[in-house]
Amino acid sequence: MKKLLSFTALFIIASCGTQKKVIVDPYVGIYDVTIFDVPQVGDWPLNLIIKKDDNGYAAELQTNSEDPAASEYLWEVTSTSVDDNMVYIDATIAAYNLNFELSIDEDDISGSMMGMFDVEGIRVK
Repeated sequence: MKKLLSFTALFIIASCGTQKKVIVDPYVGIYDVTIFDVPQVGDWPLNLIIKKDDNGYAAELQTNSEDPAASEYLWEVTSTSVDDNMVYIDATIAAYNLNFELSIDEDDISGSMMGMFDVEGIRVK
């Protein structure tokens, strides 16, 4: 009986010690963000998806609104980069070039679009 208890205790300790620590990239995820006070649109909700592959980071922006003025055009992300804990995204919509500077703190995201419009949101996945 002592051998069985000793073996069971050793097995439990060993199995706990062999768990791998998963490294989670702090930037990768799906975010619900809002750009505040955009002229002719108002508050503009977006889905921001940040992925990472062998070439670095890639982002997608999708309009998350029923408002026809906000959802009439498609976003095209031209570049995504991470530097000094900031995410930089360059995108175009309706022939306008826009840039985002975003800071991610755990599940919260905040920053600005074009340095003029506040952006805030939260990670959903």
